[in-house]
Amino acid sequence: MNKLIREIELILPEFKTHNDAREWFKAKFGDAFVWAESEDDIIGEPTSFYHLILDRSVYNAFMRRLEEYGYSTWMDGLTSYQEIQITESGSVTIVY
Repeated sequence: MNKLIREIELILPEFKTHNDAREWFKAKFGDAFVWAESEDDIIGEPTSFYHLILDRSVYNAFMRRLEEYGYSTWMDGLTSYQEIQITESGSVTIVY
């Protein structure tokens, strides 16, 4: 799977809640769409950060390194996923 192209933002439905957006991505990408972390007030409301896994084996190795050492300088790991941010009100940001 390649990085999401910007055009996917044009086909995103208008989400009213975080759960609506999360379910849409889960239905479209299955287990390649995983929760990473949440922040209570990153842009004025709670926001969840998800990873859309593009290369599972590289992603898993990258995450293991982060867990083991607390950091990683392995650049391939950063290209093994794409970050998607979803606010409580359903606003979606796809990080390129």
